[in-house]
Amino acid sequence: MCQEQTTRRMSDNNNNSNSEDDDDGENFSGAYHCCCCCCCSNRVSCHSCRCCRCCCYPTSDCYRELLIDLENNRQRLQLITDVCFCVDSLAWSSSYFHSGSTEVSDRLANVTQTISRILDGYDIRLRPNFGGEPLFVEMDLTIASFDAISEVNMDYTITMYLNQYWTDERLSFSHEKDVLTLSGDFAEKIWVPDTFFANDKHSFLHDVTERNKLVRLAGDGSVTYGMRFTTTLACMMDLHYYPLDSQNCTVEIESYGYTVLDVVMAWKETPVRGVNEAELPQFTIIGYETNDRKEKLATGIYQRLSLSFKLQRNIGYFVFQTYLPSILIVMLSWVSFWINHEATSARVALGITTVLTMTTISTGVRSSLPRISYVKAIDIYLVMCFVFVFAALLEYAAVNYTYWGARAKKKSKKKETEEKKTICSSKTGTYSIRYILVYLHDARLAAPTTRDTLYTSTRLCM
Repeated sequence: MCQEQTTRRMSDNNNNSNSEDDDDGENFSGAYHCCCCCCCSNRVSCHSCRCCRCCCYPTSDCYRELLIDLENNRQRLQLITDVCFCVDSLAWSSSYFHSGSTEVSDRLANVTQTISRILDGYDIRLRPNFGGEPLFVEMDLTIASFDAISEVNMDYTITMYLNQYWTDERLSFSHEKDVLTLSGDFAEKIWVPDTFFANDKHSFLHDVTERNKLVRLAGDGSVTYGMRFTTTLACMMDLHYYPLDSQNCTVEIESYGYTVLDVVMAWKETPVRGVNEAELPQFTIIGYETNDRKEKLATGIYQRLSLSFKLQRNIGYFVFQTYLPSILIVMLSWVSFWINHEATSARVALGITTVLTMTTISTGVRSSLPRISYVKAIDIYLVMCFVFVFAALLEYAAVNYTYWGARAKKKSKKKETEEKKTICSSKTGTYSIRYILVYLHDARLAAPTTRDTLYTSTRLCM
């Protein structure tokens, strides 16, 4: 606005200057002054200063307004530039994400079409390479935890991951190394091995938050089928050396319906993982061994994979719960030897208490063991402890019988002596020694029968 006014005023000034030059050359006192006239000594109008009329500028107020207007225009231009840049960026981002979304959508559509294509006409009732060579199925196990080992039920509970690997050419979809990870429900639409545990008692598949199963499908048709479950397996234990024993517990894996003519099972190069990290409260895993063999059953010959754990029982629990208490009870029963034999109530109470305590310890140990017929090492130990305790009680019975029997005999003998004195005594007094000697002298002169009677009478009175 100020620039337009300046231009208009400059043209008016030029017109006025020309008109005055034509008339009288009269001075004009206008609103514009020469700011850079080098040939004029005083400030004159641009009409009078003809040497620098071309460099006339507006006054300071209008110049300030012009600068403000230029600054506002510069800010508007910068704002327009920024808005255009943002619009361009948004347009580029929108096009980029649109192209990315399109690419993802196309890829998902391709995967969906691929899965539909490989399942079209797929028969889950037929194993891969049906009618040809046996299918080769590899397996590996990952031990999650040993949950419990029961000697009473002869079994143990274990949680583990089972992975099975085989190739199904009907599921191949690419020559590249593409891998599709699918949900466990996909296993219901394809053929999977009918694997089971031969020594299984009870098992269940974990389903929190979803069923713990996976299917991983490679482009060449290789299938990885994994699951996580907890199983209770039978383990026949040898308890002859219990609790100083070691046990072998196995995992027996086998195909239920396919014989070696259809399916051949084998361990992978690394068959078992997680054994070194597993811990048990009463046992220590000192090793494991894998092997495979063929089992001949009524329905055919089957391939069986076996994993055997070597378990060594820890003795610490039994030291504090069985051995030390029984040792102390036996030592306590020996305390009765230092108690006076006449303290009948104290010694009897101590002996009976130790016997009952040993009986309780033996009962507690037997409750955690199966009812087996052969003798165990701990049975021998507890029986010997019971014998020591019971012998201490029998010892007091023998001492008591001997003591009181001897005392009764002594008392009866004393009573007989008193009775003899009573017989030899008369109402008038006792026989004198002189009378007895005379009596004996007469007895020697008498007949034999009479002599014996006299001697007997004399002995009773002496």
